[in-house]
Amino acid sequence: MKLFAAKKNRSTAILVALLVALLPLVAFADEATSEEKELLAFQQIDGYVKEMTEDADADSAFLRMEDQEGNPFDLHLTEETIAITDELPKEGDSVIAYYDNRKPMITIYPPQYHAVVFMVSSDHQQLFVGEFDEHLIDSTNYLRLIMQEDTMVIDHQHQVYEGPLEGKTLAVLYGAATKSIPAQTSPNLVVVLPEENETKDTDEPERYQPDVTSMDLIVKGERLDAPSAWMTEEEVVMLPVAAIAEKIGFNVMWSEELQTVMLSDSITLTIGEDAYVNMKYDEPITLGQAPVVRDGRSFVPLSFFRKVIPMNNAYVFENQILIDNEDPME
Repeated sequence: MKLFAAKKNRSTAILVALLVALLPLVAFADEATSEEKELLAFQQIDGYVKEMTEDADADSAFLRMEDQEGNPFDLHLTEETIAITDELPKEGDSVIAYYDNRKPMITIYPPQYHAVVFMVSSDHQQLFVGEFDEHLIDSTNYLRLIMQEDTMVIDHQHQVYEGPLEGKTLAVLYGAATKSIPAQTSPNLVVVLPEENETKDTDEPERYQPDVTSMDLIVKGERLDAPSAWMTEEEVVMLPVAAIAEKIGFNVMWSEELQTVMLSDSITLTIGEDAYVNMKYDEPITLGQAPVVRDGRSFVPLSFFRKVIPMNNAYVFENQILIDNEDPME
């Protein structure tokens, strides 16, 4: 994989470029707003490595991480992950990574991110990923690249790239930057990331998908005898609404004519419509997945129980599906 093969395959020139001593970063550009971050194709995640597990057969690794606030998350490194430097992570290291925000994420705790680019944090080098315009300014106005003759530019397969950078998503390794907005820097290394629909020479790495069909459903601390969960092609975990709602305390009613499930007199959902109504809220709630009927039972997304009812917790956790009102996991 690129993550671990980097030490063996990169040229001396790349190694030299990566190891150049740089001044500490000084970047003062405003961060993107929450709404802008939701629209960004690639988002940053960082934290400290608590544990690292390598799978030699799958050529991948899992990093059990913890962010600055102590919240856990998992970082999945595959053969497609780009290690922007040659330093491999170890327990206790601070790691910064970017993941593809366009890819679906299953409702699992702790959350799991598939890293596209990563590096072990450094006092002298920084990592940034963004889409750059014709002036080499990224879409959030955070960073402007000042290219030099000796700036190394490669593609995601570590081949020298000589094409245009306008409109490309770039992973940038850089050091010193100006105090302007956007901050300006002469990057040490630029990696041109593939387009979302770009054909890859290698097979897409297999994504981790838990087998939810065999998991116990634990509602309010008790195992519930109910139809098995299942997962859609979009990796949405689906659960039987009636059995769970009754366990929580709702009176469940079904209208064949309207194809609608009613939970007591407060919540309604209609098969095929991504519009979940809770009378406590002014507007219907959308979850990105409509309720469906399967084997004569109505199923809703796992997130329904957290966002519509709402319960504090509704997650896949340690090979179980947990729904309860204990202290929130997130």
